[in-house]
Amino acid sequence: MGKCARFERRRMESLGGTWPDRHGPWNLSGKPTPPEPEQYGDFAVATGVLGRMGVAPDFESDAPLRYTHRRDGRTDIYFVANPKDCDVKAACAFRVSSRQPQLWDPVTGATHVLGESRQQDGQTIVPLEFAPGQSWFVVFKSAAGDQRSEIKTKNWREFKPVQEITGPWEVSFDPMWGGPAHATFEKLEDWTTRSEPGIRYYSGTATYRKPLTFRLSNPNPPLPIGSFSISAA
Repeated sequence: MGKCARFERRRMESLGGTWPDRHGPWNLSGKPTPPEPEQYGDFAVATGVLGRMGVAPDFESDAPLRYTHRRDGRTDIYFVANPKDCDVKAACAFRVSSRQPQLWDPVTGATHVLGESRQQDGQTIVPLEFAPGQSWFVVFKSAAGDQRSEIKTKNWREFKPVQEITGPWEVSFDPMWGGPAHATFEKLEDWTTRSEPGIRYYSGTATYRKPLTFRLSNPNPPLPIGSFSISAA
């Protein structure tokens, strides 16, 4: 019997079981299941000690975000996530100084320099924006100033409304999946709020049509459509 097996045998016998016939938590001979030990202690003490030593938090923000941090050589990699089901804007402080932050999208793999950042007391303060449930990698690799041509860029694209699209939409569903071939929506709305069973319980794709007239100087303007309330694949 190996060392691990001997330890497990002693542990089971102390709980009222016998080895090896009765070594499950369901054979405790009527004894209550022992409580699980605490996995995480109270970090307030350690935080207080580090604060008095002048050590800044590894990460902090003015919104309830989640994060992890690891290092790869001289590169600091933070994974920051929004656990909320709403958009979040936050000022995030990373315990990294004198290096240029970059934003890496874990979904698309796209990266860009976070030009709007500042140094303060050994930390880098970066404004971040998150969609519901969204997450980013914030990577500190290059020394601040190594990418001077991109330093002054904004962290996020800004859109200004130029025209509001109002009025009804003509919507086509797939009759093979139980939806109506044609329906009129007076406004964009959640299918589950509709009275028609073929729309309320429809699972599939639909096509929205509406004639639009734009008078823009840019012949190919960006058309942000916001966020979808529900989608299925």
